Amino acid sequence: MNRKLLITALCALLVVLFVQSTGLLAQEVTPEPTPVVVVTDPPVDGPVVEPFNFWSWLSANSAIVVAAFFGAAMVWQSNQNRKTLKDVLEHADKRSVDAIEAAHEALPNAAQDAISRALNLAENLTEQFTAVLAFLRKVSDGKPNDEPPTATSG
Repeated sequence: MNRKLLITALCALLVVLFVQSTGLLAQEVTPEPTPVVVVTDPPVDGPVVEPFNFWSWLSANSAIVVAAFFGAAMVWQSNQNRKTLKDVLEHADKRSVDAIEAAHEALPNAAQDAISRALNLAENLTEQFTAVLAFLRKVSDGKPNDEPPTATSG
């Protein structure tokens, strides 16, 4: 699959799901009169459970679905060319990066702040994970270990 076509399709999917999830396409509907509801006792078998509605779940979790689809497509694309995901991201087309950045800038400030907090958390977790990996390499290298550095007060 052509890389430009894949990026274009992913951006189009992102825009469609964003517009759909924000309700920008919703039309103003004249409210209908509320029907009279008769309350009855629940059946003897137990409480009534509503069936799973895939479309309401999809609209509530569209950002997660888009991110998962985008990530899966990038992994698939990287496997097609025998490149790592790091290679694909480092050599991403400038127009694609600009389009993603423009989509980010079009988000409300609250969403941008949430993304920023999530990125800060991810960076912190990455640092912690790197420290764990360094420690595990240190204890499994078979070499004598150094004394830990002493804390200086002052």
